[in-house]
Order: sequence, then C-alpha cells, then structure tokens
Amino acid sequence: MHTIEVDRRWTVATFCLVLCLTGCQRSENRYLDRPVEAHELVGRWVLTAASSTDLKELGNPLSAASKYEIVLVQDGSCRFDSLTRALTRAGNPAIPVAVDCKWRLGSIGRQAVLIELLGHMPQQVYYYFGESAGHLVLWQHAADPDQWQYFEYRRVS
Repeated sequence: MHTIEVDRRWTVATFCLVLCLTGCQRSENRYLDRPVEAHELVGRWVLTAASSTDLKELGNPLSAASKYEIVLVQDGSCRFDSLTRALTRAGNPAIPVAVDCKWRLGSIGRQAVLIELLGHMPQQVYYYFGESAGHLVLWQHAADPDQWQYFEYRRVS
C-alpha cells in the first residue's frame, strides 16, 4: 500500500512539473541588447510581410485602404497609419487608425518608442526594439506573447 501511495505522489508531482514547464513561458526574447538613439528612428516604418501574415492568422484581413506605416520625424512629430491592436474587445478585426502623432524614446519595462496618437480619441501605443535580418525593427505583441505573433515594422526610408 505504501508503494502505491508513493508512486501516485510521484506521478502527480511529475505531471505538475510538466504542466509548469510547458505552460505559458514560451514567448521569445526579441528585445534589442543595445540602447537605441532617436536619430536611428527617424524615417518611414512599414509593416513587415511576416506581420501581415500574423495579423491575418489572428482574424484581421487588413484593409487595402491603409498604408500600415509609421512616419517618425526628427522634431518628435509623426504620422500613424496602422492598427493599434489586431482585434477589438468583441473579437472583430480592428480598424486602421490614420492620425498625426508625437513620439519619444521611453521605457515600458524595456526601451521603447512611445507614440501619442492625437485627435478625437487620443491614446498611446508603444513598440520595443529588435533586430531582424540585420535591420532594426519596431515590434509589439499582436496577441498573447506565447503565440509569437507581432506587429513588426521595418524602416524603409
């Protein structure tokens, strides 16, 4: 009887350990290991093809009317023409936002570019810094971090 009790405890403990190790801790580390300077961000940033695929997989077919770009100007002004989230709280595809904005370097746990959207519904969005194929990218999780789906922008000019 004692052996059965020990075996059962061992089985339960092993099962719990496996659950803990395979659960929620799969998000990849995309953070850039160096500080980014403001002059590196000035220019036109466009949504990458991989992000377009991620957003479509999440249920946002993307609108042909939007440029899905962020233009950051040296004086701290900007133009945002993209999505602030993939889906609405009701689970419907989010609609692109095209507004003027202001940007600055800051931190949300890690260094990020903070973008204040101006207009009738002001809000702030932010993007972390990473690197893809040797290029600086702006990125943010498009959904649950464990899904490895992102808003990712690469500078084109």
